[in-house]
Amino acid sequence: KIYWLGADQLGRDQLARLLSGGQVSLTIAFVAAGISMLLGVSVGALAGYFGGIVDDIIMWFINTMVSIPAIYLLIIVSAIFSPSPITLTLFLGLFGWFGTARFMRGNVFKVRSLDYTLAARSVGARDGRIMLQHVIPNSIPVIIVLTAIDVGALILTESALSFLGLGIQPPTASWGSMLSRANNFLFLIDPATGSYSALHLLVAPGILITLTVLAFYLIGDGLRDALDPMLKNKS
Repeated sequence: KIYWLGADQLGRDQLARLLSGGQVSLTIAFVAAGISMLLGVSVGALAGYFGGIVDDIIMWFINTMVSIPAIYLLIIVSAIFSPSPITLTLFLGLFGWFGTARFMRGNVFKVRSLDYTLAARSVGARDGRIMLQHVIPNSIPVIIVLTAIDVGALILTESALSFLGLGIQPPTASWGSMLSRANNFLFLIDPATGSYSALHLLVAPGILITLTVLAFYLIGDGLRDALDPMLKNKS
């Protein structure tokens, strides 16, 4: 049997584990991004639309949570629940929506003062109707861009946490956990050739993480250029 990218320390096909680990990492990133988008858009829309004391309470909560290092929260969660893909996904989703809420709040501040929103309010439309039919639909470009960028950031976060031993645990493969395992064999030298014999364990997942995160950031930047009406007017 040919191992196109070599084998790991247990003789497992590195290419197969990279594909399996990519599936795990991407699934966690997409599901966590969906959770954080749902929470961030909802909370940010409420804060931006109603303002006043509602905005003050929500922003106080967000600023308080942001001030707590996420690594400490994850250590507490890992002590209570055994680390697993589900636990990590829920953690990243439930504690990753604060930045989205801030962006959404600022966008809703802008949208709620536009003419069509004021016209809907003047004819007696309810707040819920205005938010669902005017505010949120006109914030979709921002939501799409944030989601694309958030997926890339979550892939990087999951990889970092798994590398530190706080995320995906063996034998389940993810790109971060593969990097963590490869780190133990980084300076392993083949006595026959005198060369490093385990660099392929480190290089391949590192390249995949870098290219995937870069791709999602470029997609987000391209979507921003394509969907932002202000940039369209300038061009």
